[in-house]
Amino acid sequence: MKRFIDGTKKQFKANLHCHTNLSDGKWTPEQVKEEYKKRGYSVIAITDHEHLVSHNDLTDNEILFITAYEAYIRNLPFDAKLDSQSHINFYSKTPENKLVYYTPNHTKYIGEEELKTLKYHHYVESREYSVQFLKKMIEDAHKAGFLSCHNHPTWSFEDESFSEAYRDCLAMEIHNYSAYTIGHNEFNEHYYDYQLKHGSKMAVIAADDNHNAHDTNSPKCDSFGGFTYILADKLDYESIIKAMENKEFYASCGPQIFSLDCENGSFSVKTSNAKRIVFVTNSHNRAVFLANENEFVTEGTFTPIDKVEWVYVVVTDEFGKKAFSRAIFKDEFKNA
Repeated sequence: MKRFIDGTKKQFKANLHCHTNLSDGKWTPEQVKEEYKKRGYSVIAITDHEHLVSHNDLTDNEILFITAYEAYIRNLPFDAKLDSQSHINFYSKTPENKLVYYTPNHTKYIGEEELKTLKYHHYVESREYSVQFLKKMIEDAHKAGFLSCHNHPTWSFEDESFSEAYRDCLAMEIHNYSAYTIGHNEFNEHYYDYQLKHGSKMAVIAADDNHNAHDTNSPKCDSFGGFTYILADKLDYESIIKAMENKEFYASCGPQIFSLDCENGSFSVKTSNAKRIVFVTNSHNRAVFLANENEFVTEGTFTPIDKVEWVYVVVTDEFGKKAFSRAIFKDEFKNA
């Protein structure tokens, strides 16, 4: 039996896309810690724009901060209302690291004193929104000790013509809650399916991308709506990064996936209370489990036919909130 979501491991709730007043967010890093910790989060990646800061001082026995930042790539001059762009989160595999690229016109959130001692891996005079440039930046980030995630393609007005640029990313945002709260339909299942059909083996995360312009009791609050469950042996930097590298995580807006196993070619999943569980594949060979009125489903099984190249699970609860496993490929499950 192969365990793709290991029911014996603890699930650490994470927000892997977060902004503070070190860029365009309203909360301080300390406020982020306070608000997320009291809601049961165990892992936070503060991803301020082009501003890489280690927040190790905020880590304690109950919550871990991953060193990370968000890079953006756009052609200049830029019109935010019309032009496509790219945003990528880079998560450092070690608590200390340097910016992947230093580009002079990308330092608006870095103070003058900090700029004097800024450390970076590469100097790049300008950035080009092209498949070639994006692939090179992601490749350089991986060489520099970062994991990468393609952010909010819907908000960025990206289409499949740029999908090749991101195929080596660890993951993509299948849901971005901040983009959703401002009117974008930031559920990117169609984009994920396209990536899978064209050879990518990336996983998925859900994240807040919170900026916190609204109070936590406001329906426009952009925190606590998208999160990622990371399965790790313990809550320390090395263990969490190892789990991320191994794609031992899944995306959620509410439901939990307690286990996802494969034995003798058949999948079985166990979840929290759901109204719908679907095994999604690259073909019409799928399985769906639906709850009767006033009842729930909490498990399902599926045996794919030989033509199925990949499988992932989508769980929908009574409020319409979803959870998504990563795609599992034939070379992983055919001999299970």
